[in-house]
Amino acid sequence: MNIAVLSDSHDQWKHIEWAINIANKEQCSYLLFAGDLMSTPMLSYFKNFNGKCIFVLGNNDGEIQSLTRKIDEDDNWFLSKREYDGEIEDRKIFMSHYPNISTMAAKLGDYNICIYGHSHIYHQEVIGDTLLLNPGEIMGRKNNPTMATVDLNTLSVTKHTYET
Repeated sequence: MNIAVLSDSHDQWKHIEWAINIANKEQCSYLLFAGDLMSTPMLSYFKNFNGKCIFVLGNNDGEIQSLTRKIDEDDNWFLSKREYDGEIEDRKIFMSHYPNISTMAAKLGDYNICIYGHSHIYHQEVIGDTLLLNPGEIMGRKNNPTMATVDLNTLSVTKHTYET
């Protein structure tokens, strides 16, 4: 099973469309979003994703009550507020918007994958047996937009870059 990992869209709908197309093409069953979606209207683009979405909030997410209400209305979406701690296909996954929190979680050794955003910079490393991953930014402010897909069987990562 594949999952898509995104972060930091900051209302860039064009790039969200690109990322969701990649996730569907790669037959991802889940899309994990590590914060800074920004506003409720952005959620309409996630309706095109063929699987389930898990969101955490970032430091720039506004309209939190509206985001929460809209996400709660869709059975395929789940908002875990600040951190997500769960399992997908017997893989233990931790996700926070913040690098230091996810890095500390990775160092615990209790998770298979720890995900974060916030820095807008793609980062991938293995700490012990834990994959630590920042998919970069969907926004495209510092660099071309990036996202990642992860094969949960092998924990292999594919980085996808939007070419402007």
